Amino acid sequence: MIMHRNEPAKEPIRTDLVARIRQEIRQGRYDTPEKLEIALLRLLSEVEEAEEVPDALPPLSPGVSTETLPPPRRLRPSDSL
Repeated sequence: MIMHRNEPAKEPIRTDLVARIRQEIRQGRYDTPEKLEIALLRLLSEVEEAEEVPDALPPLSPGVSTETLPPPRRLRPSDSL
């Protein structure tokens, strides 16, 4: 679920958890490859559940052709990042 900044929090802020995470970030222990993979998989899941991509895409910028663009590739959970 994506929350917007102006939406009120539904639960109270857990200051103990916030303090622990801030400390882990300062120590360089918070971001791990496993957490990044989980976050990316959740993001991909949300994108797939969102509205479908329109059939027609906007025109390319001047000087850009489809020959210069790599072919689209769909990521799978098994893909290494």
